[in-house]
Amino acid sequence: PVPEGLGGNGVSACATCDGFFYKDKENKLFLITNKHVIYGDKFFENPTIEINKFRLFLHLNANDLEKNEYLDFNLFDENNNKKWFEHSDMNVDVIILPIKLDINKFVIATIDYFFFDCKNLIINFEKIFVIGYPYGWFDKINNLPITRIGLLSSPFDVDFSKQPIMLGD
Repeated sequence: PVPEGLGGNGVSACATCDGFFYKDKENKLFLITNKHVIYGDKFFENPTIEINKFRLFLHLNANDLEKNEYLDFNLFDENNNKKWFEHSDMNVDVIILPIKLDINKFVIATIDYFFFDCKNLIINFEKIFVIGYPYGWFDKINNLPITRIGLLSSPFDVDFSKQPIMLGD
C-alpha cells in the first residue's frame, strides 16, 4: 500500500523500497534498485511505468538518526527519455539510476567497483548481510531498514538454473 498522503502523486505502489549506492571507477554515483519499483509490482504481467520521480530519505547526521532530508530525482529528462538503465530481459528485476548528490552532506555508504572484482572470493554457504524494507517495514523514527544475516545458497559467479541470479537465505 502507498503511505498516507502520497497516493496519486506518482509514488510507486511499493512506496518503501530497497536499494544501494554504487560508485564506479570515475566516482559516478548510481542507485541500484528493483525494476518493479518503477514498473509496479505486476511488472511481469503489465510493464507500465507507474512513477515519474524517485524520492530518497537520507540521514544528515550519523549521531542523530532523526535528522533526515528528502531528495527527489526525476526519472525522465526534459525530452521524456528514461534516465535509468535496465536489462532488456524483463525477468531481470534490476535498474541502475545515475544520481547526482552531495555525498558529503549525507551519511552514505557506497559499494565501490572493486567489490565486484572479488566475486571469486565469495563461496557457497558464506554469510551474507541483507538489508531492506520488506512490506514497507522500517524504523520510521530513526529511518533505519530491517537487517538480517543469512547464507549464500548458490554460487555467486554461476547462473542459477541458467538465470543470472544467485540465491540467499
